[in-house]
Formats: sequence, structure tokens, C-alpha cells
Amino acid sequence: MSNQGTDLEEFLEQAPWMRKWVLECASCRHRGYRPDLPESEFDNSTVTATKLRRLVGELVLDETGVCEQCRRAGGKTNDTGHPSRKLNAPAIACNERERLKAAYTKALQAKLEVETVLSAQIVSSDANVKRRAKNELERAEKHAHRFLMELMAHNKKHRCSS
Repeated sequence: MSNQGTDLEEFLEQAPWMRKWVLECASCRHRGYRPDLPESEFDNSTVTATKLRRLVGELVLDETGVCEQCRRAGGKTNDTGHPSRKLNAPAIACNERERLKAAYTKALQAKLEVETVLSAQIVSSDANVKRRAKNELERAEKHAHRFLMELMAHNKKHRCSS
């Protein structure tokens, strides 16, 4: 078994702005990069694009979010046995919403823990300690904010908020 998934997760933790280029099949959960990922040049953003290309292959999804292999496994696109016809889109959307909600809650808890630990350091007289504490707190806030934005976008797109 390969560690491709963990390598991809580590890469996305280091370069969270690259998440927008990663797709996942709604049926088999296989992940890959979007076909419109820019070609590599020699600036920082394309170096990360090159690394993403090395970690996963290109993934083309149809309008239902299903990859080519899953489409072929289910027969022709118009076939009633097509895997995307068996998928319950609201259930998938709500499962994704629950995952995002749990991740947001976890990120908020981590932010609160960081706040309590760093509150004494933020008022420190040592400028370096103060700066590092503020930066760490800012990172925790941005991490929680990212999940909140994903959750809001998901709710808007799928209309599954409760």
C-alpha cells in the first residue's frame, strides 16, 4: 500500500493554497489534480504545482463528480446503472458538511488552546517572544477561518445547512 494519501495531506498542509487544484471522485474517493493546473515555470507557485503533479495524477471528473473509471464501471453515461445515479447527492453533501463542521470545530478548539497558552507570551516584554506568539495565534485563526469559509461555501452550494 502506498503512502500517496499521507504525502498529499502533508503537502496540502504545507501549501494550503493548492487545495483548490485537488479533486476527489464522489464514488471511489480517488484524488488527483485538476486538468487546468498551470504549467510549471520557475516561480514558487509552479514549483508547488510540479510537486503536486509528482504526488498525484490528473483527474477528470464529469458534472456529477465521478471519475472516468467509475463511469466505465457503471456502463455508458446514459445507462441507469451508472454509479453517479446510485449516489445520493444530498447525503454526500451533508456528509461533507459534517466533515467540514467537525474540522471547523476542531480548529476552533485548537485556536482556543493556542490562545490560552500564548496569552501570557503576547504581553511579554521580550519582543521576539511577543512576535512569535502573535504569529502563532494568527496562524491558528487563519486555519479556523479557512474551514469556516469552506463550510459556508458548501452550505451555499448544496443548500444543506441546518
